[in-house]
Amino acid sequence: MVHKLFPEIENRLEVNTTICGSRSALVPVHFYAENIANIDLGIDTTFIRGVDISTFPQIDAFGGKFSVNGKTTNLLDILSDNGVNYIRLRLWHTPRDWYCGLESTLEIAKKVKAHGFKLLLDIHYSDWWADPANQKKPAAWEKLPFALLKDSVYAYTYRVISLLKSEDALPDMVQIGNEITPGMLFPDGQLSGNSGFIQLAQLLNAGINAVHAAANSNSASGNSIYTARSSVNTPTTSTASISSVSAPASSSIKIMLHLDSGGDNVKCRWWFDHILAQDVRFDIIGLSYYPWWHGTLVDLKNNMNDLAIRYDKDIIVVETAYPMTNKYLNDGMDNVGFDTDKLIPGYPVSVKGQTDFLFTLKNLVKETANKKGIGFMYWEPAWIWQKPIGTAWEYFTLFDPVSGEMLPSIEPFNEADSTSTGIDDETGGNGTPLNPEFPGSSTIPTDVMLYQNYPNPFNPATIIQYYLPESAEISLKIYDLLGREVVQLVNDTQSAGVHQTEFDAIQHHLTSGVYIYSITISPNAGTLNPKSNSLNPNSGALSSNSGTMSLSHSDGVNLAPHNRTPTPRTISKAMILVK
Repeated sequence: MVHKLFPEIENRLEVNTTICGSRSALVPVHFYAENIANIDLGIDTTFIRGVDISTFPQIDAFGGKFSVNGKTTNLLDILSDNGVNYIRLRLWHTPRDWYCGLESTLEIAKKVKAHGFKLLLDIHYSDWWADPANQKKPAAWEKLPFALLKDSVYAYTYRVISLLKSEDALPDMVQIGNEITPGMLFPDGQLSGNSGFIQLAQLLNAGINAVHAAANSNSASGNSIYTARSSVNTPTTSTASISSVSAPASSSIKIMLHLDSGGDNVKCRWWFDHILAQDVRFDIIGLSYYPWWHGTLVDLKNNMNDLAIRYDKDIIVVETAYPMTNKYLNDGMDNVGFDTDKLIPGYPVSVKGQTDFLFTLKNLVKETANKKGIGFMYWEPAWIWQKPIGTAWEYFTLFDPVSGEMLPSIEPFNEADSTSTGIDDETGGNGTPLNPEFPGSSTIPTDVMLYQNYPNPFNPATIIQYYLPESAEISLKIYDLLGREVVQLVNDTQSAGVHQTEFDAIQHHLTSGVYIYSITISPNAGTLNPKSNSLNPNSGALSSNSGTMSLSHSDGVNLAPHNRTPTPRTISKAMILVK
């Protein structure tokens, strides 16, 4: 494709720029025509930009409204129009007020699928919230012996998937349990130290096998062994063990196992090592990442890279949020709070801070090793205040919590999918971090990060975004493939945080083709900001001497040092203009 765009290209091109990344010497960058022809154009229509809107049916039933520029609009239309492509819905077994039960979930699932979204069904296996502090089994199953509990998990899951399938609302992905780091269905599936994984695995496999069996079934309601039960709330009493049948062939539905510990690599490795040893077969690692609970972006990036390489599984940050206000609505409901000291430096409590956080998180996921980061989902962006139910989530919504007006922080969902294009030397050609001792140490945001432009390809304008861990002198330039400078977009001293600038090809009379954007960083001596580079005390420590910063983890692994001397260095990426 590049050869067609640039017929004048000969065998070898040299771009007059250099890349250093975290290394101490400047390295010339050469582009060869045969390599340029193989550049990944960065288009990925499968990258997941999802939201969990499980509370929406209740808000809608009580008259809650959402709007764009003051015009009342259906929430699903707003989400679809602004780039959301996946919806997550939680399912409770027997909720006290109907909402999030099977009937309610079926109603909203049908609307979600009719709108063209893909669907993630989050089965809590509880009558109420399931999370690290609460994994209570449904009341209908409380007194069951373990063998019948497994059968009930299987039969209930089979019935749920069969019903959704019969109503043209088959999920594309299913979570077996929610934030199950400590286990599920306590006490039977509870973990204690290294014990408990055998029973937990049996419960997980019962649910997984049921999902695939129901999805593969030719019968809309399932065969007699499952339909003999009159209600999904009734425990299985058959003497034959349903859950012990042979594992069915995998279906089109992807299975996710979800932990809350997005920034805790030690805990995630412990959990997945043990669960995989029990032959639990799943497709996707789901992580929760709320910065005030789950560590720094450094911790998250390190963890995702390590899990990607260690387990060769796709990864989704399936729950996340960031505050845009700290104003209490006095709506009669206690709020989920946050510790401002544990928020990310450079991302203030504001709509802009929320927006910048989502852009950074999205790019962090996309840059996961081996391209295993496949998406993110924002938790309850539409949980606004609607009488009489109130909201516990007013600090974190992507809509005004009183009026329902869409906020600008939905923008990170509304862009053309793009992934890194492979000329940044911080990773190898296959996306693998250069430091094999601790995956991700070369690309974590304790150092400068240059993100892929969006949209990419673009016409005529695109946004270039980058992250600075400390104040620095910045030069951002655009080059053509012959190494000729097109324009200098930035030449200034900038503070720590996320920055972005727009590049408009029309202003420079450019033709279609591949261009290089290149950022040169000259850190100001003595401006290391300890707060912006500090690690969560549970996961590591920070030390600095002689202008070099080293990160030490509790497991004794030392991350590669990050140069903080005033030596200029340059990072570059490719982008595609298509007219």
